[in-house]
Amino acid sequence: GVKSVSHDLEQLNRLLHMVKSLVQNPYLYLGSYVRSLVSSVMYCILEPLAASINPLNDHWTLRDYAALLLSHIFWTHGDLVSGLYRQILVSLQKVLSDP
Repeated sequence: GVKSVSHDLEQLNRLLHMVKSLVQNPYLYLGSYVRSLVSSVMYCILEPLAASINPLNDHWTLRDYAALLLSHIFWTHGDLVSGLYRQILVSLQKVLSDP
């Protein structure tokens, strides 16, 4: 999964671009896969990436792109998955309220 490549920003960047391609493809029905895609994108936004230890790696660009992609997924596929808004909101609240 996405956790196995958290040390490689290039791999994570490729993953996000692949997710974007899947989401934008009008010929694919992603209904049952949207939650998994959202979980992977949320991981890139919220989790401390092993690659962020190296100051040469710009993990903020990856996080910004993942946040934009999450927004796009929500607005284009949010009506396909029951409770997607709640899943995203709870995940964000959990991180923001962590002391």
